[in-house]
Amino acid sequence: MWSFFTGVTKRAENNEGPVASCTILGWVLSGPVSGEGKKPRLSSVNFVSTHVLKVATKTQHEGSGTEELLHRLWDLDSIGIRDKETLHDKFLENISFTNGRYCVTLPLKEKRDPLPDNYELGLVRLNSLEKAFLNIEVDKQQRDLMRFLWIDDINSEDPNIVTYRFCRVIFGMNCSPFLLNATLKYHVTKYYALEPVLAQNTLEGLYVDDWTSGGENDDEVYALYKTTNACFASGGFNFRKWASNKKEIIEKIVLDRLKKEQPQENELHSYEDQSFAKMTVGGLDEIDPTKEHKVLGSNWNLAEDTFVLKLSKIVEFATDLEPTKRNVLRIAAKLFDPLGLISPVMVVLRMLLQELCLNKSQWDDTIPQDKKLRLEKWMTGLQRVDNVRVNRYYFPGQKTKVKSAVLHGFGDASKGAYCAVVYLCIESEDVAAKTRGVAPSTPMTIPRLELLAALILARLVSAVREALT
Repeated sequence: MWSFFTGVTKRAENNEGPVASCTILGWVLSGPVSGEGKKPRLSSVNFVSTHVLKVATKTQHEGSGTEELLHRLWDLDSIGIRDKETLHDKFLENISFTNGRYCVTLPLKEKRDPLPDNYELGLVRLNSLEKAFLNIEVDKQQRDLMRFLWIDDINSEDPNIVTYRFCRVIFGMNCSPFLLNATLKYHVTKYYALEPVLAQNTLEGLYVDDWTSGGENDDEVYALYKTTNACFASGGFNFRKWASNKKEIIEKIVLDRLKKEQPQENELHSYEDQSFAKMTVGGLDEIDPTKEHKVLGSNWNLAEDTFVLKLSKIVEFATDLEPTKRNVLRIAAKLFDPLGLISPVMVVLRMLLQELCLNKSQWDDTIPQDKKLRLEKWMTGLQRVDNVRVNRYYFPGQKTKVKSAVLHGFGDASKGAYCAVVYLCIESEDVAAKTRGVAPSTPMTIPRLELLAALILARLVSAVREALT
């Protein structure tokens, strides 16, 4: 294939637009095409013969909430099938630790245009800002990139406008979750030489600024709390809002916190100052804060030690919505089910959504009557079920460690959808399930769809095995 190309390429001076590559048959273009006007356009260019181009253009408008929602819906199907981050090596070259705090650099593009001056826009939008990831400093040379406007006296009727700079990583930047997560991982990795088991367990349970782990008994869990707390405290991080399925553990943690500091009222179950992970994965409106806790988007009932999927919340959300394609998408994305425990239920709605897309229905037009009836029937079924509860611990009643366990995977496909499910052969309960929502919109043969089911099954088994070991 590479002998087809001569190795000669030409790019625009500003590194924008397609790239011209010389082949033995002539020049061809590939890459993004900039459209006319103010709205950005994303395009793909493919050659079909020498000097003849086939251009497929897809317009993406700024603030396209529908596109983001659709991306989020299908992104849930990528458990165990994600590419690893590519900026981490560069991040490690620039991180430093001074005065009890980490300092990082923003992951800027190497070749980029000068950032525009939006002072006038900031003057119009002058208001309050979200709390940020204040435990991490930003390199002094990059702080001008995070300037903002404020007033010199909030009590004055005619205050002066003042320009300030953020010195810490702020909430709301696209790179903020990456910087926080990478910094925490970097800090924990330093413990590998001294306490490899602690470092490994900590890294496995870390998701941005949330950490989840456990132990065989109360003493082991409390010791894990102490060592993990000390580990992060040495890097300037303070873990709080601890939760456990054992009331005795929480009581010991409260006593330990009282010795060191005075916690805020109801701190262990306060939801006024949520972590980034809890605000962005799943909805906090679904939980009962007196007995439930969010774990990576899933509702964890602490008293029953179960994960709760509240189907009735979807019905409440959908009751007053007009039956349009846009609202079908919103309903489909409402329930966060990362383990795919109710995939057979959700795939019905995704198949309906695909049909609406194939029929080129407009986003805000009322859907046809037959599809409206299917949507109503689906919601009636959810209302009857109400809630689905799944044990968090897979071996209740087991007094000793499991000696052996076998994973059994099954995959299948039809014209409507293809799927995979994994069972743990100790107790006959689902471990995880995955449906690729619906079969591809391009017509495909059943054997090919079954091969796709086999592919996601192999990846799912690998992901489950890695999570259990």
